Amino acid sequence: MKFSLGGLATTLLLPVVAFAQSKITDDAAPDAAALDVQIAALAKTRAQKKTQYFLQVREEIGQTLSSPGAAGNYVLDCMRKVRFEGHQGGNVEFSEWKKKNIGLYSDHDFEQAANLHLRYLALTLKRATLDSAEPVMQETWDYLGLLNKAQDVIVGHLRDQGQVKIQVYDEKNHEVTGQMIAEIDDLKLANAANTRAYIEELLNGSVSGGLAAQALKLDKLLQGVSEWEMVPGNFSGIMEQDIRSVLRKKKDPRLVATWDDEIAYLGALTKLKKDEQEETEFEKETYPRLRWKQAKDVELIGMPNRALTMRIGLANQFPQHPDFDQWTTEISSDLKKRKAAALAVKSPGKETTAADAGTPTPVAAPSPSAVPQPN
Repeated sequence: MKFSLGGLATTLLLPVVAFAQSKITDDAAPDAAALDVQIAALAKTRAQKKTQYFLQVREEIGQTLSSPGAAGNYVLDCMRKVRFEGHQGGNVEFSEWKKKNIGLYSDHDFEQAANLHLRYLALTLKRATLDSAEPVMQETWDYLGLLNKAQDVIVGHLRDQGQVKIQVYDEKNHEVTGQMIAEIDDLKLANAANTRAYIEELLNGSVSGGLAAQALKLDKLLQGVSEWEMVPGNFSGIMEQDIRSVLRKKKDPRLVATWDDEIAYLGALTKLKKDEQEETEFEKETYPRLRWKQAKDVELIGMPNRALTMRIGLANQFPQHPDFDQWTTEISSDLKKRKAAALAVKSPGKETTAADAGTPTPVAAPSPSAVPQPN
């Protein structure tokens, strides 16, 4: 068989010529209005999928929390997925890690911290599907109640460093039947400092970046939740972001009592730490500062006279406070505004008092005993 070189060259050249001569024509410009509708529909679908996934995860967490002693194991399994799963030799590494940290699987405080972490993660998932924190406010109150009962776990040093609380687990019936205190050395458990590090991570780290959130691919999905505290062990932050942000918008009178609750919690926590310096700092700095903030909310809900009484009382009682200069400046500014308001309502031929005009009347300085004392 004979080949013509000229014919072959022509054959090879044809695709090149065809490619050089081809033209690509763009589609017609899309209708802007129709495109907006399509994009909105896609965004809605995306939001629905996200909400459905959050509800699915909440149900999974709820099932875990319904089983006594299951929260700690759930978190540790999440840790296995995040730190060991998919790595070469990951199963062997996890087995070695588990042997060294076997105490975590029976430590009472770790279980409690894991329980709190998962509860707040579930609450955060619910909040993320809503426009505001108001619908979950009661659940948030309930959670703060649990946090208040877990003060010994939060403080973390009430027990002897050589002892640990462990759960008694019935292997046959698969349930926790009680707890006991045992010597770490006798049981060859993880040392208390190592266990404490994991507890700190659960309570003082963000739920959006915790082991559970990472294992469930929630870390990025939970970013940007507004007016919501992300740290499950931050009592003050939860009270401020999750509760007060809602109450302030409505000028709800319950706002005032939230400060009493926070002060009581922080005061009790400080005493549990048994640190004389911290107790002094709380009584002389933290406590009056919180009362000052409370006075601002007292004014917000419509009681400016009582608020002023509280402020003057604090300034009289704590003249050595770091904020004293700021306090006296604010009090002076308040009094000036009251005087200006009283003068502004005067009319020809009649002296109109501030009380007649509905303007708060300046009050006399209260005695130091008028200010509630730290317990």
